[in-house]
Amino acid sequence: MDSKVIGNIDFKKNAGVARRLHPMVRFILDGVLFLLICISILVSFTLIKHSMSRRGYKIAAEHGAVKKLMASRPAVAQFAEEHDGNIVLLFLDFECVRCAKAWRDIHEYLPAASQRYGTALVLSRTSIKDPVYNIIYDGDRGISADFGISAEPSMVVIDGGEVANVIDTNGGIVDWFRGNGGAGRQGPGEEVKSPGLFSK
Repeated sequence: MDSKVIGNIDFKKNAGVARRLHPMVRFILDGVLFLLICISILVSFTLIKHSMSRRGYKIAAEHGAVKKLMASRPAVAQFAEEHDGNIVLLFLDFECVRCAKAWRDIHEYLPAASQRYGTALVLSRTSIKDPVYNIIYDGDRGISADFGISAEPSMVVIDGGEVANVIDTNGGIVDWFRGNGGAGRQGPGEEVKSPGLFSK
């Protein structure tokens, strides 16, 4: 079949060149496309996490979550007062694989972190048999709703009686505890003492 020539362009000849270069061109294009997809995913996750964190702040502020919690749970209010209003609410469900992993990862940092922030677990289910930190039972998930928490594991940092941070990823939670408790890790065989137990 004769080449189709328009002007000075021989399309059949050029198509043959394109076919010879196709594997390399395709490899480059696939690489660029993969890179763009990865960047898009990372940006999306960052925006989602930021949005959810801001959503948590907004919901907590609208619901007066901190004041509401302190008013409904006098023991928690006393606990917060003992720590100058600096406490961490760690929302966990020990029947959740991700929660169990987060707990294992942060366990060694809890004692040191709790010297700066009082740490309390907020549990909607009480499958944990031996409490190692203060427990706030949240069977109806009312506390979770007030703080804008939609899934576990999540945590709320209350600093000076105000919500300072909302973290809803395993990595973020572990990084926070490592940063605030890494200097005094729990030694092998040391038992984590429970400072008390909160009930409804």
